Amino acid sequence: MAESIREQIAVDLVSTLKQIEEPKPRYVTREPIKISELSQAQMPALLIRTAGEDRSDQTMTGSNMTRLSTIKFEIVGYTKAKPVDTAINQMVEAIEEELDKDRTRNSTALNTQVVLIENDNETLQPFGSFRMEVDVLYKFTRGAL
Repeated sequence: MAESIREQIAVDLVSTLKQIEEPKPRYVTREPIKISELSQAQMPALLIRTAGEDRSDQTMTGSNMTRLSTIKFEIVGYTKAKPVDTAINQMVEAIEEELDKDRTRNSTALNTQVVLIENDNETLQPFGSFRMEVDVLYKFTRGAL
């Protein structure tokens, strides 16, 4: 069975983030992370998860309906590098730059944009963490993958 556009976009995000050169993420996953079980060699670590989706009808003709959708992804990053705030800023910038290289997510989307960045340097000490929200706009025909 062919992958849905949603899944193709999620897979592309993971693949894209694995291509970051500096600072190189050592662990990139869509599966939940137990931060206490990560080794220093797995830092920085990135968790990518689908956070939600907003959809609207664009056209309706007969049995075909074209829809626009904005899928929301959350990227959560963890680092132990010092100074933590600098390490977070460098990782956030590297993620945004890598995502901007192909905003169409390998021709499956219309646009990709980072819409929110939050830092948390206190809660998980000695780790620093951040959360980014990424919106990906795409178009699809209902009933088609």
